Amino acid sequence: MLANFLFVFKKKNKFLLFNMDENLSKRSHQAIRYQNETIKIEIINHHGIECIFFDDIRQCYPKVTCLYIDDKQQSFLRDENGHRLEPLCIKACPDETMVAFESKDMNSINNETFNKNIQEIQKSLVLLNNEIQEKFKQTMTLTYELHEYTTPHYFYISQVQNDNQSLRQKFVSSVLHREYKLYFLCDCSDDPLQRHIAPHDGYIIKEPTKFITEYGANIRTTLNIIRTALPIVGRIVDSQIDDVPALISDVTNSLSFYTWINTIDLLEHTLDEVEKTSLTTNTSNEAKIMTQHRHMSLHGASLRELINYLEGVDNKNSLGNLYRKITDDGHVRWVCLEHYDIDYHNQRIFQYIQQIENLGGKYNKETKEVVITNQCMYDKSECYSDIDQSLNRYFKEYKDKYSMLLTYHPKIDCNSGRYLLINNSKFSRIHDGTGSVLMWYLGLLNLAYEFNLTLIHFDWIAEHSYDENNVEREKYWLFYHWQIPYSAYQSCPNDSFVRKNIFSYNLLSNQTFNQGKQIFTIKYDLKNLFSQFLNNLPNKNHGFTFYSHRTLSITSSLMKLGIVMEIRWWLQHRKLYQYPNGVWAGLSIPLNNQNHLLTCPKIDLENSLLIGVHIRQGDIIKRDKQGRIVFNILQRYISTSAYAPLLIFLLKSLPNQIEKRYFITIYSEGYTKDFNDILMELNKILPESSCRISLILNGRTSETFNRLVRDDILIHAYSTFSLASGIFNSRQLKIGPIHNRQRVHGMRNFIGLNLDSNHTKFQLTNEKKHLIQQRISYIWKQKQKQKQTFLPLWLNNYSNDYPQQFMFI
Repeated sequence: MLANFLFVFKKKNKFLLFNMDENLSKRSHQAIRYQNETIKIEIINHHGIECIFFDDIRQCYPKVTCLYIDDKQQSFLRDENGHRLEPLCIKACPDETMVAFESKDMNSINNETFNKNIQEIQKSLVLLNNEIQEKFKQTMTLTYELHEYTTPHYFYISQVQNDNQSLRQKFVSSVLHREYKLYFLCDCSDDPLQRHIAPHDGYIIKEPTKFITEYGANIRTTLNIIRTALPIVGRIVDSQIDDVPALISDVTNSLSFYTWINTIDLLEHTLDEVEKTSLTTNTSNEAKIMTQHRHMSLHGASLRELINYLEGVDNKNSLGNLYRKITDDGHVRWVCLEHYDIDYHNQRIFQYIQQIENLGGKYNKETKEVVITNQCMYDKSECYSDIDQSLNRYFKEYKDKYSMLLTYHPKIDCNSGRYLLINNSKFSRIHDGTGSVLMWYLGLLNLAYEFNLTLIHFDWIAEHSYDENNVEREKYWLFYHWQIPYSAYQSCPNDSFVRKNIFSYNLLSNQTFNQGKQIFTIKYDLKNLFSQFLNNLPNKNHGFTFYSHRTLSITSSLMKLGIVMEIRWWLQHRKLYQYPNGVWAGLSIPLNNQNHLLTCPKIDLENSLLIGVHIRQGDIIKRDKQGRIVFNILQRYISTSAYAPLLIFLLKSLPNQIEKRYFITIYSEGYTKDFNDILMELNKILPESSCRISLILNGRTSETFNRLVRDDILIHAYSTFSLASGIFNSRQLKIGPIHNRQRVHGMRNFIGLNLDSNHTKFQLTNEKKHLIQQRISYIWKQKQKQKQTFLPLWLNNYSNDYPQQFMFI
């Protein structure tokens, strides 16, 4: 028992009394029962959690491995990454008694296992004995059949027809003057419906009468097999055609069921006629023997003589393109190449499939159909292309170069993988608007490419699906297909290299990327630290994880990775295609012009130049109760008055062939009346524009973004949202204010315009006008060319000689 102690402390001339026994009595304990004993372990506050340390229990009971309350095991506490806290601890439950258990006694386990093994061995010996006896029987059967079955024993004959005779006339003519062919069946199954005619044109029989006399019983057997199949299939293949079809059950020929029945009857009549003729020309003893063996099939030496009656027999140990095969149960069968050597047959099929794929096709093994992949690569296509196959066909060079970013559904490698993992906590990463998240993600890809890393996919997917009830086709970028699922990464053992080797570095704006006119580069300090980490790995092939606790860098570049983003989009929009609501085609466009008195002709949108205008209002403008603007954020605000002159210039700059073949869509928030000045000015200068303009106001994010990417020309706002559409479409001409240069560095087909001091007018210099006119003509020609080919013409936008005046740098 502990004695009561009274301590006296002096603090600032005051004496404090401290009763040790009283303090101890206030501490709580956890009851632990092990076998017939119960002890109490002190509860400790560890990281703000009342818990007990496992080491305290093992000091009393070293063999204890787990604790239970009722029938529920109590888990060890873990950190936010799923790792067990050190030292090992379990959350306390002071009002309950935990029961301790140890591992089951290994000797008992071994004894049980030993007894089970003895019983299994005894059973195995019995089965082995039975198997040996069965193998012996099979060997005896095989020895006999190898000697006897030297030729196929399922065959039938068919008269070589004269096209000028009717079917009845052909059989009525003298038997001695008929010409016959012999056909074999593939003995691939005991089921008549599964047997098929051998893939061969047949053999001319040299002496028909003598042959029929000798092998009539064998022919009758085969005819009975065919007759058995007829009531089920209704019709049967015509054996007279050169390209003999496959299964007897195939219903693909010219002879009807009743015609074929008649044919079999006539063949059997022929057999009877020939046999009768033979009986009358032989002695009584020979005739008696022939009568006894009339319905007995021949084997062995007699069957081996069959080839002497046939013309054109090859010397390749095959008859009718059939090959002698030993089955698993020890029998001999004569089968076609597909059933003889499945590996060789599969190899031939594989070569055939490769040829199809080289031509841009896909072979369906189940349906035996060929689908031409190229069809799925057209802009207007209802195909669902295979992304892996399309990657290899159209983008193999880039797939090899960007393997860490262009591997569709990559597989986890727990010991050799190189991964980038970020903290998913809300305030440890960018969580602003759609465009900002996308550009932040682009920055991650830049880092992953430079360090050869594959991203671990967590919950920060940028599909914008967390705040909208999107259906699959409306998600406008699907990054998770190209990343390692976090669940797969978490499944790696704790002692695997990717879980043990961790390089921790916060990807913040001031310590990640340098900025410059040319390609963005990674800061020297980060490169140096990362190199030191790699050098310190025990083996250069060991895997690791680059972990960023705070990921707030907003610097990114399309100079190298623009092609990666567009390849992903180009492939995936086809997988999601659903005309007319597919991702690439864009959703159907409502003609919601408010002038109900206006009668407009039907517009061919597919052959029109699509012009989009994004006007930002909702989050930068405040209105009074009457809807009047009372405040705006000038930094991001552009007056609606700035857009009409720019649009008029664009429309007057259209080439002659598309002078009135355009369609304008305004994307914004607010009310229709907010845009009356644009509509009225356009109508005054270009009256036909009233039928060629639509307003999409207060639309859903995903739907709006799909439309933005679809447009051929986009006048963007002071907004990362509309600017981000250019990440997926280098063919689109982007015109608008210069902003976010450090976040989409290297964007193609970009022409930046300055604004006046009040943001009420775009400043169109002669140089800018010339560039815009030049580029409008270019994108229209490219759009027309792309309709005629499945090859991605936009790859030229990423060539080394791409003109810098159309690049955002």
